[in-house]
Amino acid sequence: MVHTSLETKHPSAAGNRAQSVNTTCEVQDRHDGEVVDVNASPSGDTLRFVTAGSDGVAKYWQYDAPEGSKGSKRKGVGGSMSCLFASTLVEPLESRPEALKYARALEPDPIVLVRCDAEHDVICAVTGDGDLRVWMGVTEETPREVRVDVGSVDEVGAYQAFELDARDTGISVMVARRDEAFFTRYDIDPTTSEVDERRYVTPLGAPLTAFRVLLSPSAPISAPLRQRRSSSGEDTPPPVQHKAEYGRLVVAGDQAGSAWIWPWDDVGSDVSPIRGWAALDRKVTALDYHCGLVAVGGCDTFVKVYDPLPAIPTLLRQFRAAHLGAADLAMAESDDPNAAWHTVNQVILENDLFVAAVGRRVFAWRAGSIKKADSAKSKGKGGQPGRVSRGMGQ
Repeated sequence: MVHTSLETKHPSAAGNRAQSVNTTCEVQDRHDGEVVDVNASPSGDTLRFVTAGSDGVAKYWQYDAPEGSKGSKRKGVGGSMSCLFASTLVEPLESRPEALKYARALEPDPIVLVRCDAEHDVICAVTGDGDLRVWMGVTEETPREVRVDVGSVDEVGAYQAFELDARDTGISVMVARRDEAFFTRYDIDPTTSEVDERRYVTPLGAPLTAFRVLLSPSAPISAPLRQRRSSSGEDTPPPVQHKAEYGRLVVAGDQAGSAWIWPWDDVGSDVSPIRGWAALDRKVTALDYHCGLVAVGGCDTFVKVYDPLPAIPTLLRQFRAAHLGAADLAMAESDDPNAAWHTVNQVILENDLFVAAVGRRVFAWRAGSIKKADSAKSKGKGGQPGRVSRGMGQ
């Protein structure tokens, strides 16, 4: 494992690339197999992250940045990286067939995905055999572990989304599989280790193909309260407002081109979406959510931005990055690994900027003023330059 940081202040000539400083883990702490997933969780000035290995081990790391030397413009070089926790290999679940148990005696069950929460000291991992493992108090002397059978990759299908939501009241883990029209949430009681299961479903039943999970709460928009003046003439601080949790959502697209929004904290065994609409004519391959807007990209290279708040979501912008032939379109709609060369693989919606990755190309559109042309059309009254409308330019 290596942590890399870029040096912004370096003696190289102008125009050269920034230098990097690498901090490598100790040899005895490294994985004994391929590292297949990494997830970071900052906690104050300390960076902690978890890694998944094909050796069947999840490791929890801490990187400590170096302190700058006094009187020097450059910060200290290197820093340190230490392994706080390493999981142990366990026997396969009792529900697994005997042939698989024999295979695991020869080769460990590889960990496929990991997530961590440094604030609550929790990490979770899921293996290829469907063993969901959650560790609580990983930096304590005796961490606690809970295991849940979520179905192996060979039986149920490959993982498509995996998220951790650690709260003071409990721990929740989201697991989504390919070719399924729902995803599952597992709620774990940290005191009793009891596990509750609920599903988030769609009314159409088309397989879900893209996810955007938003589990970080955001405070509502409100004007700051003014200080109050007491009878003695002294200013008193404003009362503390209760910060309600907004924006905890799961946004997904399906095989039929529809987009769906679920409230994460809804109750019930089967949770229905609060919004659903036909966003594209073909399969949704990427989406993003920002400031109440949803950006959707599909296998036909169309990218669209919607306002989902109205009863019938409103289409605000649409673009087409490329035109595909019949053969390329058929490839893009299939499950072939080469389909990624033609589809919209990722979209990013950030304020007035919209970015889409299509195959090996990246497209960007931004809302802004169009350049003024030296023509009579750009002249206003009295020959003065007229206002230019705002639009989206590529």
